[in-house]
This record gives sequence, C-alpha cells and structure tokens, in this order.
Amino acid sequence: MLHHSRRVILEAGVIAAITTAVCAAILPVLRTGPGSPDDDTCLSHLRQLGQASRMYENDWNAQLLPYVVSVPSPGVSKRWTSVLLPYVVDIGIFRCPLDHLDQPTTTGGIPTAYGINWYISSMVGTMFGFTYPSRPYSFVKAPEATIQLADTALVTSETAGLPPDLWAEDLLRAGTADTSYFYLPQNPLYGGNESGWAGGGSGASFLRPFPRHSGVVNVAFYDGSAAAVPAAQFDPAVTRFGMDSCLWDNVAPPVPPYTMSEAALALKISAGLETSTTDRMKRLNVVLEGDSKSVVDAADAVRIARKAGGIEANP
Repeated sequence: MLHHSRRVILEAGVIAAITTAVCAAILPVLRTGPGSPDDDTCLSHLRQLGQASRMYENDWNAQLLPYVVSVPSPGVSKRWTSVLLPYVVDIGIFRCPLDHLDQPTTTGGIPTAYGINWYISSMVGTMFGFTYPSRPYSFVKAPEATIQLADTALVTSETAGLPPDLWAEDLLRAGTADTSYFYLPQNPLYGGNESGWAGGGSGASFLRPFPRHSGVVNVAFYDGSAAAVPAAQFDPAVTRFGMDSCLWDNVAPPVPPYTMSEAALALKISAGLETSTTDRMKRLNVVLEGDSKSVVDAADAVRIARKAGGIEANP
C-alpha cells in the first residue's frame, strides 16, 4: 500500500511538471501584478475600458463594441471611443501615461492611445453604399484569451520590419495620429494586414500594438480583464494567426482530451457527491440530447470514459 501511494504521488508530480512545461511552451507569460506606477495606471485604464465595453454590450443586446459607427451622411462617423463615452466617468482612461498624444479631440472620437482589435471589432452602419451589421459577443470564441484593446502606436517604416521589441514610435506623427485600432504585420500563411489609415491624409501607416512598458504591451481582453503581454506575441516570426498561443485572432483554443478522472468526477456529480459548477457543466456535459442535455449525469460519465479509454474520439 505504501509503495502504491508513493507511485501515485510520483505520477501526480510528473503530470504536474508536464502540464507546467506544456503551458509554458504554448502560452505567453502574462503579468497582471504590480509594475511601475505608469504601468499600473495604464493597466487600470484598460481594465476600466474593458468593463465599460461589457456595459455597452449589456445595453445593446449583447452586441460587440464596434470600432466605428457610420451613418449615410458623408463623413459622419463615430469611433469606438465616442460610442463608449456614456459608460466612462473620466475620459482620461482613454490615454496611457506614456503616450505622445497632444490633441484634445480627433475626427469622430476621443483621442486614445489604445487601439481596438480590427480583426474582430466590426464597422457598424452604412458607408459607400454598403451596410455593415454589428457582431454579437458570442462571435468571440475565447473572450478570456482574445485581446480587445491594446497599447497602440504608429511604428516607423524603418523599424516596422524588425521584431516588436525593436519597433520605434513615429514621434513626428504621434501627437495627432488616429490610433483607435490596430493591425499586425502581413502574414502570408494566415492572412492579415500590414497597415491602416491613421488620419491626417498620410495614407497607409504601421498601426501596431506597441510595447510602451519595458518590452510589454498592456492589453484588455474581451472578458473585461487586463494584462501585460510580451512584445513577442505580436511578432509574426513567433506568433501567427491560428496558433494556440495567439491572443489576437479569433480561433477557439483546442479542447484538451478527457481523462478517466473526469469520468469519475461526472459520475460523482450525477450521484450528488460533487457539485456541478458552471465550469464543470461546460466541460463535462458532453451528451447534449434527451435528459442529459443540460445536466451532468451518468450518460456524460460513460461518454467521457469511452473517450478517455480510446473507444471514441477524444475529445
């Protein structure tokens, strides 16, 4: 019995070590704890903007905050900053303490140093004869792991082709730039955009998530949380559309395979020996028809055991 206990402890330790190593390999290291005062202020601003976005979505039938709202009249549009204004107490949260903006207003919105995710946030309204519908919050497959807003800046053309930690901000245009959304370097494998409009009649520009804070980019996620993300997350040589570690595309993360311990947990829940939390329900309710459609029961336990045992596809 003692030998068996030691083996179980050893196996548990090995599993924990493997899990830690896998997570370290596929996910960027995020910082959510204290940094410098400017870092903390910036993160606080992004967190507040993320929470304000959720308030907007609650008022608008769970529709995502758009990056711009356009109406048929020529030249009339509102950036996401103006759309979000009714949900913000202090407009100072649209700014990072380290940005170089020097304008009180900008065309169609409140000046901001935070760009919204152009790949996910849509234009809403009518422009050039085309009508663009809003997108529901459910469009985002993994809100807790998908960036909605990020520190954003114009990057100089001389450094735009370098790794992100070597990008330099275009200070000649930084004061009046429209950095209300971000693009990322062209990716020949998965698509993407190299540049976008940044105002001032200057044409295409390198609008990028920018590492203002000692090599990291402060971001807000679609679930309302905020964190500091390493600059390498935005390097196409490191992270590309569709990769498990990508935080700015809209690809659902892979579902991990089921285990026999989860089958046992489902059986305990069905017998009333364990509680069925929201997370457990989402993970363990695999039989979605009949009496098992919205409850974790013995049918789920059997299906999970079959998956874990290799009888059915896992997951």
